[in-house]
Amino acid sequence: MKRLTPEELAETITDFVNSYSHDKKAFIEALFRQHRTLQQSTIRLFLEVIEAAAEPEYRTDGRNENTKQICQEVVQGFKMVRKEKDGKYYMETGPSRYLPYI
Repeated sequence: MKRLTPEELAETITDFVNSYSHDKKAFIEALFRQHRTLQQSTIRLFLEVIEAAAEPEYRTDGRNENTKQICQEVVQGFKMVRKEKDGKYYMETGPSRYLPYI
C-alpha cells in the first residue's frame, strides 16, 4: 500500500466526513484494533489538531468558529485539570505533550 502524503491523508479524512452516511463508529473501532503504540500516536495527532485549532492564528468564519471555541475550551480545561493535579499551570503545555512517544 502506498504511503499517503499529509495532503492526501487530509483529503481522505475530509472525504470520509463529507457525508452524513460515514460510519464514525466503524472508524473508531478500526482505529482501536491497531497496535497500541499506533493508537497513542494517532490520538496525539488528533490532540495536536485540536491545539492548532485553538491557536489565535487559526482563521475562522461562520462555518468553523465553533470549532475554534470548543478547541480552546478543551485545551483550557486540560490545563485546569493539570493545575489541580500538579499544582502548576502550564501555559505552553497542551494535552498532546502529555502522551509519551513509545
